[in-house]
Amino acid sequence: MSAVVTPVTIERIDAALGKVAAPSRFEFVSVADLLRTAPPAWRVVGVLPERGVGVVWGGPGSGKTFVVLDTCFAIARGIPWQGRRTKQSAVAYVAAEGSLRNRVAAYLEHHALTAADVPRLRVLESSIDLLRPDQSI
Repeated sequence: MSAVVTPVTIERIDAALGKVAAPSRFEFVSVADLLRTAPPAWRVVGVLPERGVGVVWGGPGSGKTFVVLDTCFAIARGIPWQGRRTKQSAVAYVAAEGSLRNRVAAYLEHHALTAADVPRLRVLESSIDLLRPDQSI
């Protein structure tokens, strides 16, 4: 007894995806099309792209919050971060882990700054579900 195997081709995948009832908000592109796009602009050169979402992960107590806060302050102030150029802009920090008050106060004290020195930094101290479009920030 032999089985008939139908090869999977891009055309078959595209046809199958075309039958999806709800349109996707994501668009897959070919590698050739991807390479024709402009290279990314950087918020922190070589580390954080200008557009998109940055994610930092690590074990508990590994310093994630301090690294991210330092990066956010550098971008908001328009100063280099770890020897890399930044492009100054407003920064929205989602502090899903809870209060940042003491850490922000420590940063300001260490750098001899006041809150008035970082008007471009905003903090949200609550969780958000990025997978639910009805929960916009």
